[in-house]
Amino acid sequence: MAATAVAAASLIPVTATGAPLATDDYVTFEDYGAVGDGVADDTAAIQAAITDNPGREIWATRRHYRLTAALRILRGVVLRAAQGGVQLSMDVADRDHIVIGDGTETGMLNSLNTVIDGFTFAPGANAGASTTGSCIFFNFCAFFDVRNCDFYARSYSQAKLFRGMTLFRASDGFIRHCRLRYFREDGIHATGSAHTASPNPYRTVDVRIESTRIYACAGYQVYFGPHTGGMFVNDLILMQADQNPAFYIDSDPVTQDGTNFFIVNVNIEGGNSGSRGIVVNKGQAVQIVGGWVGGIIGNGAGVELGAGASSCEINGLKADYCGLIVNGPANSIKNCDITGDLSSTVNGIVLGPQASDTLISGCRIRQFTGAAILIQKQAGGPARCAISGLVLKDSPSGPYIAGADYREGPSITGIRSDAAGYLTAAAQVQLNYGAEFYQITGGTPIQDLVPRNPGRRVTIQAGMNGLSFTGNGVLQLKGGAASVSVPAYRTIEFVTDGVNWFESGGSR
Repeated sequence: MAATAVAAASLIPVTATGAPLATDDYVTFEDYGAVGDGVADDTAAIQAAITDNPGREIWATRRHYRLTAALRILRGVVLRAAQGGVQLSMDVADRDHIVIGDGTETGMLNSLNTVIDGFTFAPGANAGASTTGSCIFFNFCAFFDVRNCDFYARSYSQAKLFRGMTLFRASDGFIRHCRLRYFREDGIHATGSAHTASPNPYRTVDVRIESTRIYACAGYQVYFGPHTGGMFVNDLILMQADQNPAFYIDSDPVTQDGTNFFIVNVNIEGGNSGSRGIVVNKGQAVQIVGGWVGGIIGNGAGVELGAGASSCEINGLKADYCGLIVNGPANSIKNCDITGDLSSTVNGIVLGPQASDTLISGCRIRQFTGAAILIQKQAGGPARCAISGLVLKDSPSGPYIAGADYREGPSITGIRSDAAGYLTAAAQVQLNYGAEFYQITGGTPIQDLVPRNPGRRVTIQAGMNGLSFTGNGVLQLKGGAASVSVPAYRTIEFVTDGVNWFESGGSR
């Protein structure tokens, strides 16, 4: 073969140590007639290089290769760009740039260990706006590695390419150190097929995506759909384009094996008012660890765990100007710092009616206009929840934890806040969370204390003029008394079952 790669010394492929590769160790696109000027159609030449050299390194040594049809990798190869900025331009709408695999088990086995390294994917000057197609379509393949690539969907400021990468029945692969921008739909889109489908594996599973930036895609920046699981995402930067969540998981754990997703140190810059950073609509054992979500204007959410999300955990997340929403059962929020803007962000954490068995612990929540934690107790509310070890600040007009006063309400312990501990007597006294001891002054007989969450205990000290309480209603006084008076600076203690308060002690 002609060694056209030596046409320019600076374009000779090199090893990891910087030494030029021996010509017997690689071929180039130019060896098969590619021109690489961005004008000539290089599709056939590049396809011939791929087809003729399974298992070998194939180097791109020019700046710009024009494509008019998809490049198909049916046997594993290593495609490398000799220098940064080597561009593959698809000049026809609705086409994939590269397809790995052919949808068969034989194709999967033959295309193992494909590597794509250092290319820029872009639309050609003549391409129209696409409604289908991807820069790379993983069509039932495994043990792939895409790295150091740039996926750019615009031409002359108009978004033309549809998706960055589509993974279908893709497994045991890497996507790393890449950048994806301005796609008409999703940046990365992953799905599988039904469990009964043959051949296996039927899922997209065990793919690792790391150190990658995705932004301004019109759909989701990352989408893990039906029949995905075992996905690991680390060190991503995502920026929303509009109302759609940046990261969306929608794989039912029962019917679609949607389990074990790991999202570590993902940073998300929010989009339009009311939008979401990460949404787990369906999925089990989703671990969101570390990272930052912010800049979501309006009353949006950094993370929303939908009714189909269970056994998920949010741990160590920093959420700025947005809260968290939990609608599914058996989820946990731990060690998070959740901050509102004292204006449009209403609640730090919202627990929906189906969010039973939720654990919230070790968090700092502040600067919200409403309750730090809002519990939506329709239809009995979420049961068996536990809230402990929180620091709450910047008191709203109502209680820091709202909606906890029902029989199956949460256990609430170890709360510290800046709520007032000195109150004025009224027929119904509004307590808060963060204090278990209150001093109350005034002559109005007290008939009720709110909120009433089961197991809550409070100690009330009378002010200098004493206090009076009216019993046989919400307040159940010792001995069935209709009323009691508490002398100045003496105390009375109550415990509640979520419906009534029962006098339990004190020094009156």
